[in-house]
Order: sequence, then structure tokens, then C-alpha cells
Amino acid sequence: MHSFLVDGKTQDIVLRFFINDISFRLCVFQKSIGLRTGIGIAIMDFDYWHSHWVKNEIRFHQGTPNQSLVACFKRLNLDPSARVFVPLCGKTRDIAWILDKGCSVVAVEYERIAIDQLFDELAVKPVVTDVGAFKHYSAEGLDVYCGDFFDLTSELLGSIDATYDRAAIVALPLEARSRYATHLKRLTKCAPQLVQTAAVYPANPQKPPFEVSLTELRSHYGNDYGLTCVDQRETPVLKEGYVDYRIYCWLLVPKAR
Repeated sequence: MHSFLVDGKTQDIVLRFFINDISFRLCVFQKSIGLRTGIGIAIMDFDYWHSHWVKNEIRFHQGTPNQSLVACFKRLNLDPSARVFVPLCGKTRDIAWILDKGCSVVAVEYERIAIDQLFDELAVKPVVTDVGAFKHYSAEGLDVYCGDFFDLTSELLGSIDATYDRAAIVALPLEARSRYATHLKRLTKCAPQLVQTAAVYPANPQKPPFEVSLTELRSHYGNDYGLTCVDQRETPVLKEGYVDYRIYCWLLVPKAR
């Protein structure tokens, strides 16, 4: 058991294993980090995960919008025309849900198959162009950059009103999470965020999902944001042999300067 402070109350939480679309679709991103920084980390093999996309073996993918997103999106207090950044997006159905709210979405994803399937499921044919190190997929209200998150610049990304981090940070090893948070803040100029983390069991330091505690989350964001847990829920297992897990959704509100 682990004690966890949520909304002023200490709760005992059994750490649960976090198996979902984020842990799968971010494996390529982790490999990129390991190669670029020389970090000696155990990471998922790109060819292995790529083969799952090729074979359409994607049980991790959620076919409906994320429940915490649906429950908490209004907490961002966005205008209907707001522009939302979704880092490491895969082909998440959350993008369609955000678009249905009238917002536009800009996203980044390394795996091209995921992006192709995203647009197929949206029944939209994107315009594809080369922009620097990226393939840029563009459609009405939606821009997706195929490439490395760390190659993004604020000039390329444009103005962002909010970030929806669908548990991306928990898919990164400890050595990479600080760099990810720093780059994200720079890209978005500390726009408000919804960030999902998880209590996981059994915790495995060699592969995602990685536990990101409230203490660590504050170390990445506490100087620039106020953090509030706005939702938590248990999620059923997706793979035999693993226990279920508990998801936390955090609202990050920029501090006044």
C-alpha cells in the first residue's frame, strides 16, 4: 500500500499496472530519447511495436473517448475556438471528441501508420507536406506532425491554448521526463494542461508505464503551475496476467506572473 494525498485527504492506493494506448504508442518516442541522449535505458523495441501496427494488433487502443477527458475538459475553461496540443497522439479517439467541441487540434506522433489510421477513422483526407524534419498532415481544424517531439519548435507549432497530455509523461523513463516537461512548457508558453498519470503495479523500471508521483509532477511543473487532481478512476485490465490500475487526471493552471 502507498499513501497518496488527493484533495486534502490521504488515501491508501494499491499500485496498479498501467496498460493502455499511451504506453504502446510512445515506445518509439522512448527509443528516440535513448538514442539522442545516450541514456542507458531498457526500452521497447521499435520493430516489435511497429509490427503490431502493421498487423493491426492494437488491443491497447481505446475505441471511445477517455472518460477523464470527457469529465474534466471543461475545467480548462477554453473558448470554443481554442487550439489544443496533443503530444504523442497515436490515433486516439480523443482528438475527434475535442474537435467535436469546436476546438482545433495540433498533435505530434512518430508512427506514420497511427497517423494514417487516425485520419482514416476521421473519414478525412489530409494534405501532406514536408515541413523541416516533419511530415505535416493538415485538415480542417487538425494539424498532425509526424516526427520527433523534440524537433518541434514553438514557431512551427504556433499558438497553443491548452495541452492534453494523455499520460504521455508516464511513458518516459525518469531521465527523459524532465526534458520532456521543459520542452513542452517552452513550446506552449506554459499553457494550461490536463495531464494523466497512473499508480501502477507491479512497477517496472525497465519499461512503461512509469509511475510519476505527485512529488515528481510538482518538480517538473510546480514552479509554473498550480496542480489539482480533478479526477481519478480505476480502469479494467487489458491483458491477462496484469492487475488493473488507477488513473489520475491533473489540472495544471499557470501561475500569475
